[in-house]
Amino acid sequence: MNIETHIAQFLKENNYPETLKAFEREYGKPFSVSPNESLQSIIEDRYNYKALNAQTKDLELSTPLNDELNAILNNQVNEWAVPYPKDPKLVTDSIDGLVISSCLVFNENTPILFLGTSKTKLYVINLSSNEVLLESTGFIGKCVIKNITIASDNKLVLSGMNGKLHLCEYSYGETFEIKSIDELQAHPRLIVDTKSIQFNNDTYVFTLGWDFTLKVFTVRDRFTPITQYKLSTQGTSFDVTVFADKITLVVGLNETTLLSVFHLIETDLVLSYKISLNDAQFTLSTFSPRCISIQSLPSGVPLIAVATSHEPYMRLIIVPLKDSTAKGSVPIERDQILKNLSTLSPQDKYSQPIIRWKSSSNSKNNGVWVVGEDGTIRGIDLIQERVITNYQKHDGRIKSFTLAGDRLITCGTDKLVYQWV
Repeated sequence: MNIETHIAQFLKENNYPETLKAFEREYGKPFSVSPNESLQSIIEDRYNYKALNAQTKDLELSTPLNDELNAILNNQVNEWAVPYPKDPKLVTDSIDGLVISSCLVFNENTPILFLGTSKTKLYVINLSSNEVLLESTGFIGKCVIKNITIASDNKLVLSGMNGKLHLCEYSYGETFEIKSIDELQAHPRLIVDTKSIQFNNDTYVFTLGWDFTLKVFTVRDRFTPITQYKLSTQGTSFDVTVFADKITLVVGLNETTLLSVFHLIETDLVLSYKISLNDAQFTLSTFSPRCISIQSLPSGVPLIAVATSHEPYMRLIIVPLKDSTAKGSVPIERDQILKNLSTLSPQDKYSQPIIRWKSSSNSKNNGVWVVGEDGTIRGIDLIQERVITNYQKHDGRIKSFTLAGDRLITCGTDKLVYQWV
C-alpha cells in the first residue's frame, strides 16, 4: 500500500472531506481501496520502535568475557598505535612473472628483499638503493620457490613446490653472493608452509606438507630430521612460538573450527590440546582457519590471530595460547575467543588470506594487518573493533606479503612490488 492511500484514509477517518477532495484532485486518481493498517497505527509503531531501540542501544548481545580473558584484553591489547607504515614506494615494476614468495632481512641495517617468482626466478634487491643484487633463473632447479624462510643471520631456507628444502647461505660485502649448501626432499609434493624459530641456541625448521604431515628439522650447515606428525586432515596454516620454555605450534586444519596446539618435547611432537574457534558445542561448521599468526611479547601470553574462510568477507578471530598439556584424552579449550571481527576483506572459497600482527607498541598488541583479495591492505583495531586504516596501490590481488619492523612489502598480480614505510 502506498503512502498516498494511507494519507487519504487518515483524512477520511478524521472527517476532512474538502481536504480529501483537493488531495484526490491533485493526486489525479481516486482512492477506492482502504489500507489494512491505519496511518496512526503505523506512526505509533514507529514511535514504539524508536523508544525500544533507544533502550537496547547499549545492550551487549555477545557473551561477556570471563575474568581471565578480560585481564588478557586489558593488560595486553591497545588501540592501533602511530606511527605505522602507510607511504608506498615502488620497489620494481620489472619482475618476470608473479611473485609467489618474499622475505625481508636486514644485513647490517641494510634491508634486503628476496623474491621468488612463478618463472622459477630468484630476485635479491637492496631496498635502500632499489638495486637488484641478483636475478637468477632456476636457482633451485626447474621449480617455483613456494616459501622463503629465515634460518639464521646469513642463512635462508627455500622450499620448492616439489616438496624439497634448500638451505642457502648468503653474504653481502662489496658484492652479493648466495649459494645452496644443502637440500632435502622433505615431502613428496607441495609444502603448504614453512616456519623457523631459534631455541636453546638451535635453529628449528617446521614444514607443513600436502601429505597431511608436519615435520621438524634442525639446521646448521645441513638439515637434520627430528620428528614428524601425521595429521588427521589437510593442514591449512600454522605458526610457531616459544612459550613457557617450550616450542609451541598452532595448526589449522581444513573442515574444522578447532586449532591443534602441539609442543615439541625433546624429539617428539605432542598434541597437547585444541582450541575451539566456534563457541557452539560442535566442531564442524561452515568455516575453517585459513591463516594463522602468533605474536609473543615479553610479558603475558601469546595471542593467536586467525583468518577464517567466511564468505563474502573474511573474519578475524583472536584467541590466547595457554600453557596446557594433555593428560589422557586431548582436551578442547572452549570460550577462549577474545575477538571475532568482520574485516570487510572480500574472499571466496579459493582465497588464501594473509594476516600479520602489527609491530607491538609499549609491549602491547595493537592491531592486525589484513591483506585482501581486492589489493587492499587493512589495519584492524582490536579495541575499536573496526578497520582503522586501509589503502590500495595494486591493481588486483596481493599475492605475497612480508614485513619486518616498520616496513611492509606487498607483491601484486599486477607484477608490481611496493615497500610501505
